[in-house]
Amino acid sequence: MDIEKFITLCQENTSDFSSMDYLNIAEHFDLIEEKNVLNQENIIKKIQSKIQKSLKVENGLNIRSFRKDLAVKYFLDENINRDYFNIIGSIAISLDLTDKLTKDPENWKSAIVYAKALAKLANHRSTDFAEHTYRKEKYIAEAIKFFSRMNIKILINDGIIIASKDDQQKIFNAIEYRAKKLGGNFIYNIINNTNHLLSEKQDRYFSQQNPNNKNPLVPWGYLLKVSLRYLNTPENKTKGNVIFKEIISISKHYAALYSFQEYSQFESLNLKNERLIDYLHKTSLADQIFNFEQLSTHHLREIIWSLYDTDEFDSIINTRMYLQVIHELITIQESCFPARFNLHDITERLSHLISASDLSYILDSLSHKTEELNKGFISLNDGANKNHTFMPLIRIKHHEYIFIKKSLFNFGFYDVITSTIRKKNKHIDEIIGHKIEKLISEKLTSKNITHFNNEKYKTPSEFRKKYFEINQQRKDGECDIIIETDSSIIFLEIKKKILTRQSLSGSVAHILNDLSKSYFAAQVQIGWHESILRENDFIEFDSGKKLELRGRDIERIAVSLFDFYSFNDNFLLSELLRGLINSRVDVDDYIDKSLIKDINKNLDELRFQFRLPIMEHYNSEGNPFINLRFFSIPQLLTIIDNSNNPESFRENIFKTRHITTGCKDWYKEFDYVKKLRS
Repeated sequence: MDIEKFITLCQENTSDFSSMDYLNIAEHFDLIEEKNVLNQENIIKKIQSKIQKSLKVENGLNIRSFRKDLAVKYFLDENINRDYFNIIGSIAISLDLTDKLTKDPENWKSAIVYAKALAKLANHRSTDFAEHTYRKEKYIAEAIKFFSRMNIKILINDGIIIASKDDQQKIFNAIEYRAKKLGGNFIYNIINNTNHLLSEKQDRYFSQQNPNNKNPLVPWGYLLKVSLRYLNTPENKTKGNVIFKEIISISKHYAALYSFQEYSQFESLNLKNERLIDYLHKTSLADQIFNFEQLSTHHLREIIWSLYDTDEFDSIINTRMYLQVIHELITIQESCFPARFNLHDITERLSHLISASDLSYILDSLSHKTEELNKGFISLNDGANKNHTFMPLIRIKHHEYIFIKKSLFNFGFYDVITSTIRKKNKHIDEIIGHKIEKLISEKLTSKNITHFNNEKYKTPSEFRKKYFEINQQRKDGECDIIIETDSSIIFLEIKKKILTRQSLSGSVAHILNDLSKSYFAAQVQIGWHESILRENDFIEFDSGKKLELRGRDIERIAVSLFDFYSFNDNFLLSELLRGLINSRVDVDDYIDKSLIKDINKNLDELRFQFRLPIMEHYNSEGNPFINLRFFSIPQLLTIIDNSNNPESFRENIFKTRHITTGCKDWYKEFDYVKKLRS
């Protein structure tokens, strides 16, 4: 049953309970049994039971989506009566949000009568329409109106936006048409209009997402990716501002139409299983739409120099020569935006170190050709065509280059060197893992943060016999980094996994696979460290060192090489584990089944651990996963830079442990809490 039919049924219904008390209503529905045991609460429950009996089916409409569809209809049509929200609200409080509703109009007729009576009895239960709670639906309606003026037809049914492929393509064609006219001015307009998001101190753009925003956001991340395709001379120089505003308007309405933006900081909390997959998909796309993929220059220098300031890869690539070039390019870009230069400019700076031919080769290897940059990217489904992060420079002519913005293109320096080595050295990822562990250990030492590093141990035989039926292959343990404080033991398990292009394009199977190989896998390893520690009260390492529990809390921190963006958010991850810990993952047939096998393997092991008697304390926690954290190396370096001993390190780890602003930007939240407490 669609919204139009529901409205018709409501209009046809003439029942009026406004002058009745609860006993009159009970008599009307023949609910009188023994008057001396009747009360208003009992009658409410009986009517709710009638509504459930009328509407509940195994497969049908979703009550949450139905309410949202009604809200969209309300904002589209000023003649919609607000009383209809009292009816659907009364139905909603009678059901669980996971319940499915029949499409049979006859059953809805009786349910509407019961709901009108319930609205009278349960007026204290807030079934009224509150416009501010339906911001998403308001902006969906505005987007539908906007696109209808462009002769683009948009429908919504059961919470799903329906538009033909041709109509969807019209939206992207409208953006592309204007992008061509703006040409190279497009990206400069974007950079100039996002300066308010840039933290000079952190050399990164903070997320513009803030659930307290009352208006739709501009999808700057999406527009940046599109703009890189059009670095040509502008076709229309006189109406540039008008054209840019038109692109902003079209893209804003598109983002609002599909509800990528969150309007509540609690939207990621209490996710039901049927919402979880959709939420992961939308969260991944929201990262790509609203925010920039970025790496601060400070963190680039620390990471890439720790990996490649060496001659061990000289048979493949002279990494030190590349580092010299990278240093000069960053210096140039820091002095001007954007950095336009030619081979002669760089040769003048580095001729005493590198030959002109080598410089030419290095610059070309670091550069996109303009015609290949994000080629084919225009719609959100074109994520596989996005390649701008693979290289930092753009070659506009022979020996002429642009370095647009360091923080937005720094990742390309890492990717060029690493991918070049990977082609001939299959062990590069293992080497990166060891070098990153060494970097973190050295940084901790420089900040007087004492720690265990790369300690191995033999799993006690009794423990192995007792608990290892889930994974017979696990025998010995290895802890990457352990930091002790008076109250906590902090395990850091470092994984080199990064988000793949498929994940960044919204593929839930690939998102879960990337999380499984980083966050889940690391938490499984730490879970066994914790289990042994709680079982025996200590772990004795092969080196002779000993880690004792002494009644302390345990913080479990998985560390990825680079940011997972929103998926580093503590509250999102807690909800994800809450939804998956007692489930198994399955997806459509066209997805590689080996992905799902690996995901479920790690989830099975985590589930097994959390059910162990020695881990039962987790079951009594309001949020049993609050101490399972996920940071990137840049985030961890930020924490270390702000610490000077183990206790201050723990304090900085805890800064974002119990708060959420809903922006899902760890750097922004860390900066916010620091200022709050200063």
